Amino acid sequence: MIKLDYVKVENKLKVQQYNSELFAIIVAKIKEIEGYDKLRFDNELLKFVCVCIENGVNENSKKKTDKKQLAMNIMTTVFTMNDAEKLIVHNAIDFLCDNNMIIKYSGFKKYTSIIGSYLKSKL
Repeated sequence: MIKLDYVKVENKLKVQQYNSELFAIIVAKIKEIEGYDKLRFDNELLKFVCVCIENGVNENSKKKTDKKQLAMNIMTTVFTMNDAEKLIVHNAIDFLCDNNMIIKYSGFKKYTSIIGSYLKSKL
């Protein structure tokens, strides 16, 4: 088996890889919710997805991520939707963004949460 761990992606491939990993993590978190298939148009779930994206996207990258498109891709992957349903979800995303309902957590809160989770797993 050939190992290529030493070859790293750069620039836009690095952003794409990061976004793919974020996408997979959010989809997995949604599927962990019991009865998630009944939450197709649930605003709380959509807000959760948007907050995860807002706090998970790497803002320091040179190429910016289209967060709305990423949210749409996640929702259409988890739930099979027709064009009318996609429009409903798209409008709901716009509503959340326009009304500042998507929270960006501070670095302090993120890191204390990560450290707390790590300590809990070790105890």
